[in-house]
Amino acid sequence: MGGVVTTIALSNPRRNKTDGTAILAPSLGKDEMNLVEFPICRLSSTNEQSIEIVHEVRDRTTKKLVQRTLIISGSAKFGLPRPIDEQVLLGLSSLTHQNGAVGRKVAFSQYQLLQTIGWSTDGRAYRRLAESFDRLTSVFLKFSNAWWDKGEREYRSHGFHLIESYELCSGERYSKHRNQSRKRSQMLSSFVWSDVMWKSIGDGYIRSIDMEMFRKIAKGRRREVPIRLYRWLGKQFWPRTRRTVQFDLMRLAEGTLGLAERYPSQVVRIVERAANVLIDVGFLSDFNVVKRRGGSGWDGVFVRMSSKRARATPAIARKAHVSPAETTKNAIAAETDDWIQQRDEAVLARVEREALKSKFGTDFERRQITTAIQKGRPISASGQLRKNYVRRYADAEYREQYARLLG
Repeated sequence: MGGVVTTIALSNPRRNKTDGTAILAPSLGKDEMNLVEFPICRLSSTNEQSIEIVHEVRDRTTKKLVQRTLIISGSAKFGLPRPIDEQVLLGLSSLTHQNGAVGRKVAFSQYQLLQTIGWSTDGRAYRRLAESFDRLTSVFLKFSNAWWDKGEREYRSHGFHLIESYELCSGERYSKHRNQSRKRSQMLSSFVWSDVMWKSIGDGYIRSIDMEMFRKIAKGRRREVPIRLYRWLGKQFWPRTRRTVQFDLMRLAEGTLGLAERYPSQVVRIVERAANVLIDVGFLSDFNVVKRRGGSGWDGVFVRMSSKRARATPAIARKAHVSPAETTKNAIAAETDDWIQQRDEAVLARVEREALKSKFGTDFERRQITTAIQKGRPISASGQLRKNYVRRYADAEYREQYARLLG
């Protein structure tokens, strides 16, 4: 299949202090869009060898609800993909187009790939890269009515590997070729895309991604969620005139971000923290959490930073747009209200009596609650302190999450 030759803008090349070769860190990359909608791994550690992700959506043609599913199966030897593997995959897609997208087999240098995704170039990084290739080659993806075929303009069912094969150049081979050619820059590593991946790339079901922004986001700890959110929002903010996206947070968390958290309050905090990273780097201008229509669940509202405003606003000033911590606290309060309303008042009162008898909580909480009981006030009509107290006692797992969220 003939590839589409794509010109990629490059950053100003820097010099490698050890060998003087130019570092080509691309300013623009390419991201395959099926893999933006579906995660290929969980962000939390798991001992499972397979994961199933289900998207329930309304078909635009039939107007009926349909299920689109992805099953991710790792090998017994190498396991499931990890978040860093998605960064490597993005780097491979970007290098494919930087090299002209002329065939399924793509030659590259490991050093070039590490620079593209913003990793260090020490020995540990090369080992991580090799391990990542093992997982990306061995993982099997089964899309059921979920893989968008841009060429055919329909959803297809496919089972495939992401990469068919790869070869990473050893230090010994690199030295041999460098001595023979007298060139320090060598593209002696290669990989081969699977047929399904290559067809999607050739059909153009890809989007440009700002790799300089990506590398900024990727710097630091706990950046897996910001990276995935950045990739997903980049697709949602299309056409470019669209500046606001509103989406069900629980559906986003499980189906796209790959989070395993069950409580909305947990999800709100994690997504809010990720959105704040995107605000700091100038991609978003604001993020808010709002109650969904009908009163069930929460939506996240993401506002993209306009390019004109991003150029005019320094990073320090952009931090003023960070959503306040009250957003998370309000979400916790609303979720607890729902929890209280779904339970019988007599049961809640019994739980409260047991909590007081065991001297659960602080002296201040117990005094306030005792006063409310003496006044004959029901729990469902009391303040947040009393409601939180009852729920924390009744639900040990929530108690731990509540302490972390507000601590």
